[in-house]
Amino acid sequence: MSDVSAGLTSRAITRVSAEPFVALLAIALAVTTAERIWLSRGLPLWTDESFTWMLARQPDSAAFVRQLWLDPNAPLYSLVMRLWPFASPFMLRLPSLIAVTAASLLPLLWRMPKSTVTLAAVWGIMIAAWTGSLYAATDARCYAFALLLATALTIAFAWLIEAPSRRRAAVWVAIGTALFLTEYHSAALCLMQAIALVVVHRVRVFALWPAVLAAIPGFAWIGWHLPRLLVFAQPGNSWQWRLSPAELPTMAAYCVGQPAFAMLVVALLGGVLIPRIKTPNATSVAGLTGVGALVLLLIGGLLTPMIFQRYLTSCVPGTLLSLVILAGNRVGWSLLAGFALVGGPLGARREMAGRASFSIQEAVVRLRAMGASDVVYSLGFVGQRVMDPATGSQLIEREFDRQGSAAQVKLIDARHAEDFVRAAGSERAILWFWQRPAAAEAARLETARLAAGRPCLSLPAWRGGTLICPPLVPASAVPGPRRGRPR
Repeated sequence: MSDVSAGLTSRAITRVSAEPFVALLAIALAVTTAERIWLSRGLPLWTDESFTWMLARQPDSAAFVRQLWLDPNAPLYSLVMRLWPFASPFMLRLPSLIAVTAASLLPLLWRMPKSTVTLAAVWGIMIAAWTGSLYAATDARCYAFALLLATALTIAFAWLIEAPSRRRAAVWVAIGTALFLTEYHSAALCLMQAIALVVVHRVRVFALWPAVLAAIPGFAWIGWHLPRLLVFAQPGNSWQWRLSPAELPTMAAYCVGQPAFAMLVVALLGGVLIPRIKTPNATSVAGLTGVGALVLLLIGGLLTPMIFQRYLTSCVPGTLLSLVILAGNRVGWSLLAGFALVGGPLGARREMAGRASFSIQEAVVRLRAMGASDVVYSLGFVGQRVMDPATGSQLIEREFDRQGSAAQVKLIDARHAEDFVRAAGSERAILWFWQRPAAAEAARLETARLAAGRPCLSLPAWRGGTLICPPLVPASAVPGPRRGRPR
């Protein structure tokens, strides 16, 4: 009887100690969700979100599949948005908000084997308050879904490595395939988990082979899409740039959130100075695979142009879980959660500040106000040279359509102001997105030369800026039929 009483007392103590963190998770979700909705009010679609709109609103299935193949991104998110019936900027972003909220709750709803409620709640708080969560939740792109699926994959892997079975392996492979078809860079996480599974269980993993059947859709798709991806992978065609060693701390800190240094110090000191709460081995290994995937992608980024910060999203759940495990006690967890809840949203606000100035939606508003119906434009990346010309035109033309007018748009591979002047002539408007931070000053110099003959509008953004120039001759003054596509 005394053993029963002791067990009941232990469970009661555990429940009481976990309740503050569960309550804090609920508060974190309420506050961050309200903040995300507030900050996204009236926020126009930025350039990448216009890609989402253009691709999802193709006129028929054949055109949609063709655009999926032409696009260098994974297809699953675009398929979801193809089925999503709403068109306003807020409604286009709503699935992302739902996905981030679900990712924050998932550690508590589907707990890891032998994991405590407290650890699950703290991990959920870290995901909810992660700097990139606010950004992903207000972005009509695939990264919120990648965050949700990577969290699910980390949990499924912990269960698989705890006690391998064909059913658990099939769940893990199915989630991993869905994640890969959502964001290609997540292949690094899938690879690290597969390696860890082999290292821990060795030859026993061969008994799980039927689970590979769940990956057939992923293998089939990548086999079809790979030739197009190889075009973008060729030197000079990449949308990304090669990382320098000086950029590595910033890239790694992205997966921790803000303030990254303070949270790392808390985790290290908490784990060393205060007795650690024992963590099941499966949970620790699952977290470390996220860190391993991060290291693998950073090494790849040093060797070849392949990543932006947001491409590291699939590494975030495991990295944050490792941070929570490293802190290892309620004092450390309280400090981690406090830093994350204060620093995360502030860091995301700074990053979101420039989105309105790097927006095709906002640019089209300005172009329409200038009376422009014939436009030449550049996205500023060398990689745009391999874009399909029709896709380049549609990207801007469909935004004109969405705003209720028609235009004729041409994507040009412009490097200098003179390229725009020659392509635009006197009748076409100019739209120039500056992309690379390293080229911002050069772009401003080019802008000064280009703007000398036109009343151009320059909008600075967090990665460069946008230059919008009206035609020298108003469309109404051009003889002949009105330019632009018939509606």
